[in-house]
Amino acid sequence: CIVYGDFQEMETASDNTYAYMRSYQGTKILVVANHTGKNTKITLPLLDHEWELLISNYGNDFLPSETMELKPYESMALILSK
Repeated sequence: CIVYGDFQEMETASDNTYAYMRSYQGTKILVVANHTGKNTKITLPLLDHEWELLISNYGNDFLPSETMELKPYESMALILSK
């Protein structure tokens, strides 16, 4: 599903991060990434939904919230729980 479906770039309130959402056949996946060697805060209004961590290069200590802090070079993919 991550390569198919609709693509929507997301605002993160930080120039050092990137986020996008893929939607396909009722499934939504959110990908966020920090492109710096420093902790970086991001704001994504969609994080107040029930997201589950699919994969992360820092393990599985993800706590969904509207504002969160990404570790240096952290990337993760989240799936919307149904």
